[in-house]
Amino acid sequence: LWKKSMDGVNIVFHLASQTSVYKAEVDPLEDFKSNVYPMQLLLKAASQNEKKPYITFAGSATQCGLKKRLPIGESVKDNPSTVYDFHKLLAESYLKFYINKNWVNGACLRLSNVYGPGPKSSQDDRGILNSMVRKALRKETLTIYGSGDFIRDYIFIDDVVNAFLACPFYHERTNSNYYIIGSGKGHSINAAINMVAGVVERITSLKVDVINVKPPDELLDIEYRNFVANNSSFKSDTGWFVRTNLEEGIIKTVNKFRTN
Repeated sequence: LWKKSMDGVNIVFHLASQTSVYKAEVDPLEDFKSNVYPMQLLLKAASQNEKKPYITFAGSATQCGLKKRLPIGESVKDNPSTVYDFHKLLAESYLKFYINKNWVNGACLRLSNVYGPGPKSSQDDRGILNSMVRKALRKETLTIYGSGDFIRDYIFIDDVVNAFLACPFYHERTNSNYYIIGSGKGHSINAAINMVAGVVERITSLKVDVINVKPPDELLDIEYRNFVANNSSFKSDTGWFVRTNLEEGIIKTVNKFRTN
């Protein structure tokens, strides 16, 4: 089935995965089956294709682990702190191995916090900004763990799509590389969620409450991170750039979710 699916294929976007960091901690083997084994099967099939397809893999910006110095680029040493990120790094390493053997072409785009119109995430610990927009439109109280001072890099889905399209188009420059993909702008969790509440109120006149609560004891260390992407390498290699800032993206998301 895998070999047949690769017949005549030039470009592959590998986006499928299990995305819950917490599920990966509870059942590492199942996460391996979801995040590493499919890459192995894909690479084996792709390597038997005479066209030598270009595979763009969706990685995670947190594969590098917890870092103090911002922004974070490709020169940072990887030291994953979760099973999920370890498996994403392992899948990326398999891709790199096949590329180095000249069996396939490809690159990995390590994504920061992606948000924007699309289906609801199947995992409660993913797609937090989208979840907050949906809650705000239902006039539910938005909850922030702790002070919400930790910095995140939120990138709008359209900018991510453009990055995936650019990657194989500029294959001569991007092949065998990995890139950190984010907006390059940091916002505290507190600021982002309050921005959601403010945008929803402006558009719908719904007053949405935002409260800070004590974080659950079971939160992983990776939640207590600051992250801002240095996306200059990908910009240089492809000409890609971020078109949508956070407020614009939230407005687009709110307007789309209102009609669904």
